[in-house]
Amino acid sequence: AVVSTQSTGEFIRYSVHVGGITDKHFKRQWKYLEVDKVRYQHVIPLELASRMIGPLFEELGLEDSQLMGSYDHTSDPRDQSSVQLAKVLFSRLPADLVEKFYNIYHIDFLLLNYSNFTDPDFPLPKGYD
Repeated sequence: AVVSTQSTGEFIRYSVHVGGITDKHFKRQWKYLEVDKVRYQHVIPLELASRMIGPLFEELGLEDSQLMGSYDHTSDPRDQSSVQLAKVLFSRLPADLVEKFYNIYHIDFLLLNYSNFTDPDFPLPKGYD
């Protein structure tokens, strides 16, 4: 599928205008995590699970395992075409619009330690090596 800066920009403008999209793929995660009821020790994005699960399993004293649905551990998420495209698309949008868009998901970024597209390690969590 071809994604244009214009269509991405319109999606982000609409998201900012309505204060967030209610489609399940774009909902804010903090609403589902119920952090006021559950004390999470670890949260791993499924997309990065293969890359991050080894150190977690080692810490927990478990044998390593491949999680279904996660990317191959040999591929670096930073090199994925979708990540590269996101960097290009976001860099072409007005900075104030991008800031407003990130503000919609601000709590998710804090709780899940997300990095944004300006971080050299995007989409890996902040501080992840």
